[in-house]
Amino acid sequence: MQIFNSSNERKNFLWLILKIILALALIKLFREAIIGVLWFIIHPGNNITLFQTLNGLSFLLVGLILLLYFRPSLKELGLNWDDIRLKTRIIYLFGILFLVFLALTLTLSAGK
Repeated sequence: MQIFNSSNERKNFLWLILKIILALALIKLFREAIIGVLWFIIHPGNNITLFQTLNGLSFLLVGLILLLYFRPSLKELGLNWDDIRLKTRIIYLFGILFLVFLALTLTLSAGK
């Protein structure tokens, strides 16, 4: 079984894999830097709830920065609302509301 037709195709594929691995490593380092700064500013100590909140906040910040940097279209993100049926839109909206509800109840119950 031959996967690549030429050595040039193999080199291009390996180069693409290397670029993906490097991009993921840089994103991971960037997230670690953000959580380090948040840790230094807030000093959560042994408070695991505050640590998990900082961890989630670091994911949100990195995701937001990547979205603002790359500026993908809604179609590239799979969020093209033009060709979605009304029933599917309603299911998506209920799903988003349910996720927000779960996040809020978890946050409010952890604070008590």
